[in-house]
Amino acid sequence: MEEFIREEMLIGTDGFNKLKNSRILLFGVGGVGSYVFEALLRSGIGHIDIVDNDTVALSNINRQLIALHSTVGEYKVDVARKRGLDINPECHINVYKQFFINNDENVFDFSEYDYVIDAIDTVSGKLSIIENCKKADTPVISSMGTGNKLDPTKLEKAVQKVIAEGNEQVRSILTHDEYLHELIDDCCPYVLTVIKGPMTLPSDELV
Repeated sequence: MEEFIREEMLIGTDGFNKLKNSRILLFGVGGVGSYVFEALLRSGIGHIDIVDNDTVALSNINRQLIALHSTVGEYKVDVARKRGLDINPECHINVYKQFFINNDENVFDFSEYDYVIDAIDTVSGKLSIIENCKKADTPVISSMGTGNKLDPTKLEKAVQKVIAEGNEQVRSILTHDEYLHELIDDCCPYVLTVIKGPMTLPSDELV
């Protein structure tokens, strides 16, 4: 495809074909996920499944690629798919309008994917995604939320630190569930972030 000719020159035909034949499962197409989705599309990924039950709101416009005045009220996955096919018509995009907490109904076979990306907000959902990926031996990357925060120097990466000082829900889960603690530490040890004090900047430092 001419759209990806420069990328193919950079990574070679074999490299590009590997991306083209890859299958990705993306949970969430909002503030983080919409940019991830776009990057995957523009990289030539050939198959992407996207999961999100939310609709576009006016408050999304400042930070989400799929949020426009013309798309307010529409399902984010529908908007994303339409935009995605306009970028890469050959990409196979499946949409799932659901809120992911666990995989009890076995909607997703995690072993079918080359990579899983978590861009959701719910802690229990994140833990379930990691657990399912671990069982399926599928690589996973999990994005942590820092909404309304501006100073990245206040971030640390550590599971142990979370137990001592982190989010109350995460601390409770990890403290009382040794299996999940070991799972996260083994599967993606830096999946959790800890905020060291306020991340907001003084108003005189804002541009």
